[in-house]
Amino acid sequence: MNSKKIGLQGKRRVALAILTLLLFAAAAAAVFGGVKPAYANEIISEKILEEYSLNARFTLPETVDIRTENDGVLTGKNGVLVFPNGTARTGSVFSLTEVGEYKAIYRAESGGKTYSAEKTFKVHTGSWVISSSRTEAAYKTGAEGDAMFENVSDAGILVSLADGDTFSFKIPVNVNELAEENGNLINVIRAYPIIQQDPSLAPAATTFTVKLVDYYDDANYLEFTSWKDKTSGVYMSAGAGCQDLTALDDTTSRKDFTYNGISGTLRHITRYSASYTWGKYCYGNLNGIIRDGGISFYYNVVNGEVREGAKAARFITNVKSQAIYGENTFKGFTTGEAYVVIECKNYSSASIDICIAEILGLKGEALKNVAVKDDVSPTVKVDAELTDENGVYLSVGRSYVLPSVKVTDVNYAGDCSVRVYYNYGTENVSEAKVTDGIFTPDKPGQYTAVYTAKDLFGNSGTATLVMGVTRGNAFNYEKVALEALTAGEECEIPAVSVTGINKAVRTEVTAKEPAGGIINITDSLSGGAYRFVPEYVGEYEIIFNFTDNVYTETYSYKVNAKDEGKVTFDGEPELPSAFIKNATYDLGDYSAYVATEKGFVSHACSVEASSDGGEFVKVANPYAYKVTANESVRFRFGYNGAYYLDKERAIYDLDFEGTKRYGEYFYGYESYASENTSINYAFTSGGATLNYITPFAFNAFSVDFEIPAGVSYDEISICVNALGGKGGYVLSYKRETSSSVNVKISSLSGTVYYSATRNGAFYGVHSVAINANTLTTGEGVSVKLPATGSEFAEFGFKIPTTADGDVIKIKKVCGQAFSGRMRETAITLIYQKPVTTTYVGSTYVMPKFTVSNALYPMSERALKITVKLPSGDVAEDVNGEFINKVYANGGVSFKLAEIGTYTATFEYTGYSGSINGRFVNNRYMITAFDNVAPEITFDGVNENSLVKLRKGGTHKIKSFTVKDNYSSLEELTVKVIVLDAKDNVIAWGVEEEFRFDKAGYYKVMVFCQDADGNYSTAYYNVLAE
Repeated sequence: MNSKKIGLQGKRRVALAILTLLLFAAAAAAVFGGVKPAYANEIISEKILEEYSLNARFTLPETVDIRTENDGVLTGKNGVLVFPNGTARTGSVFSLTEVGEYKAIYRAESGGKTYSAEKTFKVHTGSWVISSSRTEAAYKTGAEGDAMFENVSDAGILVSLADGDTFSFKIPVNVNELAEENGNLINVIRAYPIIQQDPSLAPAATTFTVKLVDYYDDANYLEFTSWKDKTSGVYMSAGAGCQDLTALDDTTSRKDFTYNGISGTLRHITRYSASYTWGKYCYGNLNGIIRDGGISFYYNVVNGEVREGAKAARFITNVKSQAIYGENTFKGFTTGEAYVVIECKNYSSASIDICIAEILGLKGEALKNVAVKDDVSPTVKVDAELTDENGVYLSVGRSYVLPSVKVTDVNYAGDCSVRVYYNYGTENVSEAKVTDGIFTPDKPGQYTAVYTAKDLFGNSGTATLVMGVTRGNAFNYEKVALEALTAGEECEIPAVSVTGINKAVRTEVTAKEPAGGIINITDSLSGGAYRFVPEYVGEYEIIFNFTDNVYTETYSYKVNAKDEGKVTFDGEPELPSAFIKNATYDLGDYSAYVATEKGFVSHACSVEASSDGGEFVKVANPYAYKVTANESVRFRFGYNGAYYLDKERAIYDLDFEGTKRYGEYFYGYESYASENTSINYAFTSGGATLNYITPFAFNAFSVDFEIPAGVSYDEISICVNALGGKGGYVLSYKRETSSSVNVKISSLSGTVYYSATRNGAFYGVHSVAINANTLTTGEGVSVKLPATGSEFAEFGFKIPTTADGDVIKIKKVCGQAFSGRMRETAITLIYQKPVTTTYVGSTYVMPKFTVSNALYPMSERALKITVKLPSGDVAEDVNGEFINKVYANGGVSFKLAEIGTYTATFEYTGYSGSINGRFVNNRYMITAFDNVAPEITFDGVNENSLVKLRKGGTHKIKSFTVKDNYSSLEELTVKVIVLDAKDNVIAWGVEEEFRFDKAGYYKVMVFCQDADGNYSTAYYNVLAE
């Protein structure tokens, strides 16, 4: 710990600290008032147009010309703008946020008389919709000499698009009809954005996005994006709103991909989805307007292909391809009608200028902003999950939250109301009370909720929900309760039979532990009881939650879990399905649990083995058990007189200690033969299951195999099973056509994670691999899998139907080649991704690691670890031993005592000499940094204490001491700052003393920062009177 006493003689390093105070001012506008005159006068200025579009920016003229009946033309001043809702406002610039009629009202003085006049104009929903008044748009022609239009022969829209805004061209175009006229390929847009005007400046915006939106469903859209990649050009991508592919990988990855012979790269951008992009970049220069055709997106409405530039230019993606997007293919627009929305992202300036030359085939004057007429009523639908075709049933006195509705209308702006009526549609109709969307019926009968939605043009659409109200209970059930539980023993919670007045009732059962934890209990018996194991001795609360589409109700009871000395075991041990004779296995750790008032306490179990049905004999070393049985082996795990009896497991004799019979590492075949590049397994008719005998590290799994042409089967599955019955995955291939195959990935229980028909042949070579819980195939499929909770697994092939002589060729398993010239080569080091940056003084726990080999029964954990300090010396573990030795069970912990980079290395020498040589993993680095701020102590003055002096007096700054855990005194940055009562900086860099010229409260603050950027402050108060 370094410390230093500061006397403020200027002998230390200081850093300039600048504190900024932001001041805000509020302004109020006066509103025109008084008695409304009869406007007989006329505003004749041309400064105010007849029509404007919604959200346009309107400038109220400072003066206008008013023609009067008697005094001629006068100058009108003091203008007031009256909005359609009646609100009157003064000012100069307004955002026209309401549709309807506006009035501009002015006054003029002459001969002691006051003349008033008004000018009315309308605001409509135009073909242009701008999300805020910060964005400006105008129709321009090339004749106006605008530099933006030097590449545009006729005219277009010039948009100055502000950060966070959107520009929409709302005239719907039927893309299906447009495609028929243009050979299926339509040009969505041709635009010229100024991305970067000055090469020395940051781009104005790095992402330019165009959405083609369904006119009747704004959640259904295609999105086309171009974005700047460093300085090389503009990249293109595309996707649909239904194509959420973010689970494929992280945002920085690049993944090679091939589609119909086109090689490309999967790129991720920070948008709603990942998108596939091929090619390098579009033509264009980032240091100015993008030329050579601008940015254009072409979409093939029939086959789903998206291209950039000219019609024959670069392929971007195919939004209808299952080979790329699986089941999330774009299904098209509701009626074919769609409109365009433009937005930009990642701004470094206030706005970006965009010249739009063409939208969906519309050019020139067709791009002008014109009023849009709408006589179509909104479509209103009640949330189907909360009701059914018969409505809902309610109980008198119970509150009901009226369900939401979905309103579909391109001009809908959120104007939707709901009212509830009793005896709706009859002469005795009456309205019921609804408060904040909650309806509480007070008498039985039939009620109807009427939803009414209006669009910006006044068109109304309605939907109704019928609600039958009864005096009965929402749920009826028998209150069943247990009298007692046995701690540590699996118990059955009797199910409660329940009926409801609505849809089928869902029941969820939980148990609240004595310590407060909540256990979710699943129904493990069809139509029967729920099961769980109480881990505590004490009182549990069993809770039943009943839910239908309307109500939720809870029933619970309390029951005591008694201590009966029961022992609970881990369940099925993580052991292989079959063993190899004379091979040595690591049986792992197996635990027993005893319930106490503080929860389960674990205990290590003894292990016994029975060979070929004989007596159980204690296993001396469970981490190195050599199999000597001939036919079968069975294990028994015990603690305190209680036992868990494992299932009987088969033994295979592969001449393990002699010359290994490699082909027999699989079992379930009729015969096998070796080739130079594979081992070929043949089957008889009736189906086949071919299992691999050696377990492997789950995240090191891979297999290459070949399905020969001419086999009778057209479907095959690969099953990966986690040891210990902890689940697994099935990857199936099914032949569709000669050039396509259906690929499906699911859990053992049937949950489908992926299913799609891919381009490629069923016959031929296939490859599968799992890494970081992600399964990938040679067909380009990549799926993130839920973790199984088991480190090891085994696998096999399953063929539903086979004929005599059908064959599968195995080429490689977990990196180990299978062939007639087979030799042991494959070794893989597996460990979880390590934390490589942490703070000094902490204890670092290295990740678990294993070495996996496809030909040996269990992965090896006995590796040599070496850790070196930043100084280069060997580090010590938490037990004070040098970390330069073999650690049998993987992990090792040590304290990061120095700032800097530590180096960790794994070393491995082969399995019992079977694989000679030394395997060294690529080392990884651990950086230790300082996260502790310096300490500041005033000498003789407590922090926050008050020092008083007279106004104008000079105060001698109190001495103080600073110290830091790692930075040297010379590396500390120290600064003294004086602040006023509002924390405004009065002076910084104060040395020995400071004069307080004004009365008031002040702070004298010391700022200290160490070499790693950690800083702290301390202060005391001064009152100048």
